[in-house]
This record gives sequence, structure tokens and C-alpha cells, in this order.
Amino acid sequence: MEHIRYVKQLDDLLQDPNCQLKTLRFLGPVAEEACQYVTGIVGKNLLLLRQLNLSESEIGDTRVNQIAALLQDKHCKLNTLTLRFCYLTDEGCSALTSALKSNPSQLRELDLSGNQLGDCGLKNICDLLMNPQCNLEKL
Repeated sequence: MEHIRYVKQLDDLLQDPNCQLKTLRFLGPVAEEACQYVTGIVGKNLLLLRQLNLSESEIGDTRVNQIAALLQDKHCKLNTLTLRFCYLTDEGCSALTSALKSNPSQLRELDLSGNQLGDCGLKNICDLLMNPQCNLEKL
């Protein structure tokens, strides 16, 4: 739980007007436990943060909904979202693709490798890629 204290301290750092942090990477169990704080932090720092990596955690579909909500914010400037091996299913994929359809963001790279996506999830991704407003360049 020590790492949660550090994640909470990021909140203060990111509220500093001089903060230039552009990348957050939380890997493994830290990402799972920190996800609730991370989404709050990112929400406060949408103008600066460009890369978010929560790989190799068990954030699953429920917590990925928080990330999808961030992607719907018109101020979101994330260009890389990495969610490798996060126990996502078609449901989580649907939330992400729906968010990206409703608000074509700056997101250029989305890594969902190692997740449990089925036919429905892949169809959602294909539909997203067919959208002329989709900015994804690397999947």
C-alpha cells in the first residue's frame, strides 16, 4: 500500500502549474490498485498528459470504464493508451471504442494486446477504424 501514497502525491504534483509531466506508467498490481487515483489525476491534467500505460494489471472492464470516461472529455490530449494484459473483455473494449466514437480524440496509439477480446470486441474496433473521424494510427 506504500505505492498508493506515492500515487496520491502525484495529484499534488499535477496540480502545480509548472508541472510538465507527459507520461504516466503504472505496471502490474500497482496499476490495479492505483487506477482510481490515476483516472482522477489524469482528469485534472488532461491538457498535459500524452501517454498513459496501465499494462499487466487486472483493472478489467469495470475500471476501464473510468478511462473511457476520460477519453470522452473534449480536453483529453492522450495520444497513447497502453492497456496490455489488463483482463479486458468485449465489454471493456466496447466502452473504449464507444468513447472514441463519441469524441474523436487525439489518441493515435491504442494497445490492447494480451486481453480477452472476442468477436464482438474486434467488431467494435473495426467499426471504430472505419469511422472517418478516428485518429488511430497504431493498434
